[in-house]
Amino acid sequence: MSRLPASVSRRAIALITGLCGLATLVPAPAQTAAWPTRPVRLRVAFPAGGLADVMARSVQQQLGEALGQPVVIETAAARAATWRAPRWRATAATATPS
Repeated sequence: MSRLPASVSRRAIALITGLCGLATLVPAPAQTAAWPTRPVRLRVAFPAGGLADVMARSVQQQLGEALGQPVVIETAAARAATWRAPRWRATAATATPS
C-alpha cells in the first residue's frame, strides 16, 4: 500500500474529487442551443391508416411538446417508400444541425 506525500491530505483529495464531480453537472453552453429550429417530419413508410401510421400519430403531440416544435407525419405506401427513400435521405442531410 502506497502512502500519500505529507503535503497531501485525504481531506484535500476528497475535496478535489468532489469538485470534479460537481463540474460534470454544469451544462456546457454548446448543449443549451435551441434545436430543432424547424418543424420535425416523422416519416412512416407505410400507408395511411395502418398500424405504423396510428402509432406515429399517437406519439405526435407528446413528441411535439417535448421538442417544442410541431411534428408533421408523412406517410407513403410501402411500394412508394422505395422511390422516396433517396429523397428522404437527401432532405435528412440538409436538416441536421450544424
